[in-house]
Amino acid sequence: MQIHIMENRKPRFWASFGGYWPRGAVSECAFTLTNSKGQNVPLQSEIAAWWPDGSVKWSRHIAPAGLMGDICELSHGIAPEPEGLSLSETPNKWGLACDSFSLDIPKNGDCLASGCVRDGSEVFSRVYPVLQLASSQAQDGALLSRTRALPAKIVSRAVETAGTLETVFRFDGVHMDGPEEKMPFRIRMSVRRDGEIVFDDTFFYSGEPDKDMLSGWGLRFETAMDGLTYQRHIRFLTDGNGFHDMPTQLFHWKKRLGKEPLQAQMNGETVPQSELFDAAAADLPVWDRFLLTQDSDRHFVIAKQTRPDCCVLEGVHGSRAPGAMALSDTKRTICFSLREFWEKHPAGLEASGLGREVSACTLWFYSPEAKSFDFRHYDTRSYPMGNYEGFDYVRPDPNGIAVTCRASVWQENGYMSDEALKARSDAVRRPAVYLAEPEYYHFHRAFGYWSLPRYETEVQKWTEAQMIKAFEFYETEVENRSWYGLFNYGDFMHTYEASRHMWRWDVGGFAWDNTELTPTYWLWLMFLRSGSERVFRLAEALSRHAADVDMYHFGYMGGLGSRHNVRHWGCPCKEPRVSMAGHHRPLYYLTGERRIGDCMEDSLGAAGSLASMPWYMREDGKVHLRSGPDWAALVSGWMCAYERTRDEKWRTLIEKGVNDLSKTPLGLTSGPEYGFDAATGHLIYTGETPKSGMHLQACMGETQVWLETADMLDCDELRRMVAKNGLFFYLPREDRIKLSGGLLSDREFGSPIYSAEMQAWAAKTLNDSAMARTIWKNLLSLLYSKDAPDGYTPVGYAVNEDGSELREIPWLTTNFTSQWFLKLILTLEFIPEAEFDSFEALDRALEAQPSGFRLYGA
Repeated sequence: MQIHIMENRKPRFWASFGGYWPRGAVSECAFTLTNSKGQNVPLQSEIAAWWPDGSVKWSRHIAPAGLMGDICELSHGIAPEPEGLSLSETPNKWGLACDSFSLDIPKNGDCLASGCVRDGSEVFSRVYPVLQLASSQAQDGALLSRTRALPAKIVSRAVETAGTLETVFRFDGVHMDGPEEKMPFRIRMSVRRDGEIVFDDTFFYSGEPDKDMLSGWGLRFETAMDGLTYQRHIRFLTDGNGFHDMPTQLFHWKKRLGKEPLQAQMNGETVPQSELFDAAAADLPVWDRFLLTQDSDRHFVIAKQTRPDCCVLEGVHGSRAPGAMALSDTKRTICFSLREFWEKHPAGLEASGLGREVSACTLWFYSPEAKSFDFRHYDTRSYPMGNYEGFDYVRPDPNGIAVTCRASVWQENGYMSDEALKARSDAVRRPAVYLAEPEYYHFHRAFGYWSLPRYETEVQKWTEAQMIKAFEFYETEVENRSWYGLFNYGDFMHTYEASRHMWRWDVGGFAWDNTELTPTYWLWLMFLRSGSERVFRLAEALSRHAADVDMYHFGYMGGLGSRHNVRHWGCPCKEPRVSMAGHHRPLYYLTGERRIGDCMEDSLGAAGSLASMPWYMREDGKVHLRSGPDWAALVSGWMCAYERTRDEKWRTLIEKGVNDLSKTPLGLTSGPEYGFDAATGHLIYTGETPKSGMHLQACMGETQVWLETADMLDCDELRRMVAKNGLFFYLPREDRIKLSGGLLSDREFGSPIYSAEMQAWAAKTLNDSAMARTIWKNLLSLLYSKDAPDGYTPVGYAVNEDGSELREIPWLTTNFTSQWFLKLILTLEFIPEAEFDSFEALDRALEAQPSGFRLYGA
């Protein structure tokens, strides 16, 4: 398997990546990595997923990207274990060591790690979580706010992966609000062979929204400082020339020190101690605390303070800071870098105690300098009829949601150059990503069925151009509409409102999308077929957000996701389709993102949580669900759990459901509501559901889930049922009623925007060329007509003060965009030969027989 560095990324520091292997090709976890020079690259490997026959499906690897270069060959074979980290254990702690680096991980207390030393210099003496909550209370007509710090209590700690290139520790705990446990956390600490330490910190909300607002969240490192205050340095990377300062600046009005000492400080030199400098320093302020606060996606401020009882002096303002800070003394530089710093504002970097022997460096994933985050809903009632919010009852509950941030810590001897600091920061923000060519994944059907781009005909060139236009518009909208913030970054809005020239950010179920109609699938398949780094960034951010924020990770709704709403947790509808594993499998397997693995595992709780939702309960007190999207979403999780664990119970759950469906009159088309036994996975057919709509059975990733599962389990029955379902979606109403023996007389199947790829699978299975041609005509006519050929071409609606044009696509919805391109990608794979070669031919077909469906692209 040949892999290459993704475009616009650099082969530096470390790379975590996945390998995909055909069924039966690799039988054990034994791999080698060879660069383009023929050199063996140190490699640490583990198995991420298996085929049912026990062979390796996905492998996870970490290697030094600097040695990998641009192209490598990943092969099955036995290689000697690389030298590196060694792990030791005593009753009280674990110890890690490599060359001149060492670190202790205590088994007790509130400390994650301690005694981190490199080349004889202390990196940090201890690191621990910090959390601040705020509450507001009305008193004498005024609203009083109180902020309180909650100490961390680590409940469990374990070595998750022990290797010579990387060892990973996992810490699970809670924060104590007096005697009460609140705000759980999960922190992964990944220690690399070169001494870099990466922290993935997950915050879970567990509190009372009326009382518990998030005021501050981060990690604090305590480190001893060497030398005198005028021999110490602090730097922040900015979007300008950077910020460099000292606790004591060698500028003195009276003592005439000259320009050289201050210039030497600014050059990063250690100014030698002298009586003159000591005397000058005694008469100069000591700036003990420095902080950078990114309070929005378009503004940061750098400030400093001499003492806690004195003012905080603001000095530098800017737009977007990368999120890197470095402290230097006479011996070494310790640098801290955060990923998605300004994107997940409000974030901060703080160093205090710079005038003392021990400094505390705090990496704020949520800065206490910002306004506290309010988890309450926007109203005390729901608006199901007016604002598309599902049901009358209100359930805007944030308890159980999560968000994850990453930070890296690194130390170098001496004064680290600005260039080296930027390189470290860039590698944290945009790490090296290695992948195979799209043709490799496509040939071996990684992630199921999808097509490669085609540019052979006029229509193919137009459809591929539309996909790029749509992607670029959303990419621009993220920036233009500031879709940023700790709990928002990665998501899109649901529906655009042309009359207001804005998205419906304040209108119930039309605001945040929360994976509605699977934009995740569209973006990940678009990435697989292109390898585009820009598409990867959008898909990655969406998966990271949705996997954490849009689903519940514990509690009575654990495993369920929250439907689209003004607040990500605001809609009364909590459903498994929002949280299903299929949304995020590509990110997990391609990059080895362990947090995504947690979220996919959490989604398995959905089956048992359905009983907590009133609309999943029958009058007899039993759970019911729909074959799609509910059962399909559960299958997505079970399939993923089966390939990750080889535990047969997950396969059994799938096969029982397939068997139950196969016994119904119409297979997947029957129902679509069933009784459901969460313990056994059985679907209980109770007849056809009157006046039910079928569109949700096809537009939430069902076709992808069912067909990939059928291929993995070699289940012809499931393949046939998908084809039969696609046929019913295709047929005119009269033929559908006739073929079903009248069972579907009052069933609504909706527009082909919901089901075109399932219809295409039916046409492929039946080898029906006329059917295939009609499917293409209907699909293309949703976006194109002779009178409206522009598709995703934005139009101007106003002009900025600088003369630039404000642009929009007035008819745009994320539902249509996700679905049309997803349908296009799969239909092009199933029935490519039936696609129209030219628009002239398509126009003639539409004139002869109009599709009868709504034209969205106008």
